[in-house]
Amino acid sequence: MVEYMTNLNWKDVNIYYLNLDRRSDRRKAIENELKRVQLFKNATRIRGVDGSRLKPKVEKDFLRKFETKAKIKERVLGRIGCYLGHIRALKTALKDAYASESRKNKPVLIIEDDCTFQGNAKNYRGQIAGAPKKADMLYLGGLFWLRGEAKRQLTGGSNTDQKTRKFFKPYQVAGSPWMRIDQSNLKIACTLAYMFPDRKSLHRAYRTIKKNTPTAIDIAYINYIQKGGNCYIYQPEICRPELSFTSDVTTFGKTGEKNPYSNSYTT
Repeated sequence: MVEYMTNLNWKDVNIYYLNLDRRSDRRKAIENELKRVQLFKNATRIRGVDGSRLKPKVEKDFLRKFETKAKIKERVLGRIGCYLGHIRALKTALKDAYASESRKNKPVLIIEDDCTFQGNAKNYRGQIAGAPKKADMLYLGGLFWLRGEAKRQLTGGSNTDQKTRKFFKPYQVAGSPWMRIDQSNLKIACTLAYMFPDRKSLHRAYRTIKKNTPTAIDIAYINYIQKGGNCYIYQPEICRPELSFTSDVTTFGKTGEKNPYSNSYTT
């Protein structure tokens, strides 16, 4: 039986947004977005790590041990920089949580600078409905990575979204907008916006990611956190990407199709 939190209020959420120094356009965009939904006062900027500007020793070390199917060096370094940026965000959030007694049990939301919040400011004045207690991670948006029976049944066709909702209904927490991520049928790829409900879950995630082989950060969460079966995604998603920005992590989409996302967002 799923326990619920009753105190997951937007005003208590500590937000950390990742942004590269060279992307002042994206910094302006995400800060304007946070101001639009009146969450900017909760937010702390985290300097992203530019994979193309790593120190030679760090680059060599990560190229040796970093697991990825990417073959082009630029793409590999982009993933390494993204991984290191998220590690920095986790570490900073954890340091802040231990530095202040009032912050230790506050939820932490990590977002990337192409994140957009659905709805207007009034949506972010109250509680985040029915959030599962003791969750390892809470995704506010993400990409379906269908597998197993779900992949066989749901791919293709014009009514894929409707079929998807019906197929995953058993994983929806009763009376709640949250859906449990069951890796037998789907994984959630993407690190656009994800939350840790308290310091304990944040510390557990940081420790787990650091002790395992480094890989693309969304894959790290899939392999090391989601597999525990205690991760959830909000339905319909709270956060979506601003698709006018091309990826800083991969070259895919820069000379081809404008939308670099090949998987379907949850609906």
